[in-house]
Amino acid sequence: MLSTDASLHFVLDVASRCNLNCSYCHVYNKGDNTWKSRPALMTNEVFRAALARIRAHCMASGQASVSITFDGGEPCLAGPVQFNHWCAEIHDALEGIVDVELCLQTNGTLIDERWVGLLARHHVSVGVSLDGQQPLHDRYRVDRAGRGSYDRVMHGLQLLREANVPLQLLSVIQFGADPIATHRHFIKLGATTINYLLPQFDHDTIGPVRALHGPTPCADYMIPVFDEWWKSGPLATKIGLLGQMTRVILGGESEVAAIGNQPLRAVSVGTNGEIEVLHVLRSRAPAIARTTLNVLHHQFAEVAEVSNLHREIVFDGLPLPTGCIGCPEQSTCSGGDLAHRYSRAKGVDNPSVWCADLLRLFAHMRAKLGVDQRATMLRRAALRSTTNDVDASGLVEQLTWSRGSAGAQRVHQQYRDRLFAALEGVLEQLRQVHELAAARLVDVLDALTEPEVERILTAPEVSRRLLGGRDHALLEVAGFISRAAIAEAGRAGAKVEVDRPTWTALGDMCLFPGGEVWGYAALPCGLPVDLGSPHTANVQFGSADTRRGEVRERFNDAEIRRLYATLAAALDGIATTHAPLFEFVGRFNKVLICQKDPAAPTQFSSGSSGQYIGRSCITNPHQAGVDEADLAEALVREAIHGLLYMDEQLRPWMIASASASAPDSTSPGLISPWTGERVTVRAYVHACFVSFGLAHFWALTLAKSSFAPTRARQRLSRCVSGFTRGGLLDRLEPHADGIRPDLRGAIEAMQAKICRILAETQSPDRVTPGSTP
Repeated sequence: MLSTDASLHFVLDVASRCNLNCSYCHVYNKGDNTWKSRPALMTNEVFRAALARIRAHCMASGQASVSITFDGGEPCLAGPVQFNHWCAEIHDALEGIVDVELCLQTNGTLIDERWVGLLARHHVSVGVSLDGQQPLHDRYRVDRAGRGSYDRVMHGLQLLREANVPLQLLSVIQFGADPIATHRHFIKLGATTINYLLPQFDHDTIGPVRALHGPTPCADYMIPVFDEWWKSGPLATKIGLLGQMTRVILGGESEVAAIGNQPLRAVSVGTNGEIEVLHVLRSRAPAIARTTLNVLHHQFAEVAEVSNLHREIVFDGLPLPTGCIGCPEQSTCSGGDLAHRYSRAKGVDNPSVWCADLLRLFAHMRAKLGVDQRATMLRRAALRSTTNDVDASGLVEQLTWSRGSAGAQRVHQQYRDRLFAALEGVLEQLRQVHELAAARLVDVLDALTEPEVERILTAPEVSRRLLGGRDHALLEVAGFISRAAIAEAGRAGAKVEVDRPTWTALGDMCLFPGGEVWGYAALPCGLPVDLGSPHTANVQFGSADTRRGEVRERFNDAEIRRLYATLAAALDGIATTHAPLFEFVGRFNKVLICQKDPAAPTQFSSGSSGQYIGRSCITNPHQAGVDEADLAEALVREAIHGLLYMDEQLRPWMIASASASAPDSTSPGLISPWTGERVTVRAYVHACFVSFGLAHFWALTLAKSSFAPTRARQRLSRCVSGFTRGGLLDRLEPHADGIRPDLRGAIEAMQAKICRILAETQSPDRVTPGSTP
């Protein structure tokens, strides 16, 4: 399934006007003037066009359910007669296709007996905005004449409760108000679901708020609410933000946009039919909120084509904000709500403007729940380690570089979780034979943040020890991880003492007795570099005469400067070609080892290993003839290998069937159509995926002019050549029963795609990104 066929939920802004004039409203009182040029109410033409687009998307996505929310403005301004017609049309259009969940988001002032009857008949849940007791509510939520709205809201709530209409309260946090009094008021009203909303500010507008209310006003408000909820409940009352924070602390996945950095998977439609994303940013960032699309002419999937940013926000998920990397809550909070991340300078590449509040609230809740960050990691690993929902068709989609990186991210997440689960297994075994050693290892790991522990566990030297079965003795594994954790703490700035040179697990830094620190700079994508740690001594390079364990000539300072400059140019070209590919290179290459090969001093090559997943080795990259195109291809190639090795670790590629044993994946037995050399079955399958991914990469570089065109065409031609030399599956036929079926299907799909494009264009230059067959 393409990422743009993912499940979506829809918000229909059926009214652009409102009968209230709330002081903090982002539409009417914070510079958003789009409502002035839009129809007051959505017409039937626009509504039916939107409904047709919703129906088409649900059929394409195959989603089991769809949520459609009536919003505004104030949606009740459309009137009960019109609302009744709309609900009936929705049910008629979507019956038998998808389960429908309807919601009305209202200020509650217009709810009367007619509305309540319709809401009950059409099974519509209702969200009502209420800021607290009457004096507080009427201070902010007033009508156009300045009159408070509390009494009218109470009348609407009473009618909704009497009719048993599913109901939730939405309350914007009001600084300086009494949170306990507010919360108890809501409980007294019979609320079973309460959503406390962090106020709508961003990094350009937050200054006066902090000056007036201090550094963490939201935490000041929510911590007493949490304590009240936790202590006296009833816990049957759902509190949106607190419930989701509890969920992720206990190892679950966030189900809301406020935390978790999940794809938004929702779009809104204005009264004029415009399709929007994050419409709360209309006044601050119209280029993000508005798409130039309209349901009268466009499908919702076309949002992905507006920009890479729109694709990531809605369908694939954004990268973790730069400022969140290394945060102890990066896998739980993950940056906070997108609208709260915005700044003119960096767009949404910021932590939430409420970052300090969220961290303080997380810390308080963890203390109450008795769950630290490490416990969260282990709980999450236990929940995920037995699943892998990415088949080989998802790998094919990834390698077109046109559909974001959601599939690859899932593979990486599941591989990471497998390592955390393996670590817990090591600790359990260690406790049985050496309780003190187990306790020491837990202590050094607990001193690190989750990203620091992840850096250790995904390091090839550690993953080999954790996943390599009986290849390493238990105490040796524990000792290596313990020393690596000490080095990692020193790398993070902690004061640690060592009695011998102690290297990080990635070999990019060493601590020496006496406090001296020495290491190698990471690349712009965050990829660590190892130019000569002890970990490199066992690397077998391309030359058959290169022996493991031998002392190798180091690079001199001039060679290192040239190497880093060329690598930077290569990564700049990759980033220009496709930003998600730049991130992919940094994620699936765990460490870049560069060395000289004395047996073949002028031969440039790259390689990696399924035993040391993510260890990408480059031989002789300092030579004058090696340019940024050479290094770019090496980085992309080995990153693809890293993804494939992770996938194989999660679900073995070679299987035994009733009629055949698993093929010998280590003995050369197939002729590669790319090189003409004999290769193993595993190497052959890898070559199919790697060549497919590199072909799309070089086609993209031609489109973006990010590398010299002549070099790009040569490499593109070489990548596609193997797909034109007979059936790839024919060569695999003797081993077919022992290879995972989805891999065989993926190889067939990749060859068909390349050959179809070549037949249509008569040119490998046109192997451009597009939909996967």
